[in-house]
Amino acid sequence: MDMLTAGLSDSADGIAPGTQQKQVGCFARWRRFLAGVGVNNEFLDGWTIVTKICILCAFAASVRRNLYGKRKKEQLGGGTVSSTIANICSAFRQNFRRDPSLDETGKKALLLQRQLKKYVAEDPETKHQMALPLVVFLLIQRTQQQGRLRATAQLIVAALFFGLRSCEYSEVTGKRMTKKLTIGDVRFFQGTREVPKTARYINLLQYSTSVTITFVLQKNGQKYATITQHASGHEVCPVKAWAAIVTRILNYKGTDSSTEVDTVVDSDGERSHIKADEIARHLKKVVTS
Repeated sequence: MDMLTAGLSDSADGIAPGTQQKQVGCFARWRRFLAGVGVNNEFLDGWTIVTKICILCAFAASVRRNLYGKRKKEQLGGGTVSSTIANICSAFRQNFRRDPSLDETGKKALLLQRQLKKYVAEDPETKHQMALPLVVFLLIQRTQQQGRLRATAQLIVAALFFGLRSCEYSEVTGKRMTKKLTIGDVRFFQGTREVPKTARYINLLQYSTSVTITFVLQKNGQKYATITQHASGHEVCPVKAWAAIVTRILNYKGTDSSTEVDTVVDSDGERSHIKADEIARHLKKVVTS
């Protein structure tokens, strides 16, 4: 029994807390829908495959119209409907029930597929947020101050070249599956030869021809993905940006390859971490100034 409990706990830990919360929220919506249509069998136990599919299609329609929801919107996007259905199906499988979206052949029900495809096709074009121009990062780099502001600016510029998520290089709230980068995950090369991050060579890191980052664990579950960027030869350069961070941190007392890249020693001598909201505030200040 103890091993069964441990196994169930380990299974729950296999997905990020944020994903768990989304699944819980979706299933709560499912329960409200079932109560609204007079069904008190949340896993539809004993119901036929066809009936389950029909109920799921009806639920998808209610999600599209934002019935039984908590957000004040008349209609939810097709992607939201699809992810909600996926979370409900995951909840069924997690509780040892058959996926209710599958037909007799074990494939996704054609009726549901066409319904979700219709919602996506009807959605308006996504309005993507405009990317910040390179001049913003150039300004951030040129106006670096001392201490915490300097460390924040360095992280912003360095993150640009690898498209980092906030949880990969700064302190965020809540537990995440993604592992934050450490000094050991950042490696420098002169041609094919690695430049050691030791006291003798640390000032030469900025002259490396490339920088490589190893992502130990990402949100998508991929482990030890390695990405390389080459020196640009310009003022804003991935090698120089990461060399500045690594050099600064390794010059702190008591740091080593396991030290996280968002580490900073404040004016009072205390070690802390740069938070994601600090990154956001710094960027906003530069953009609006």
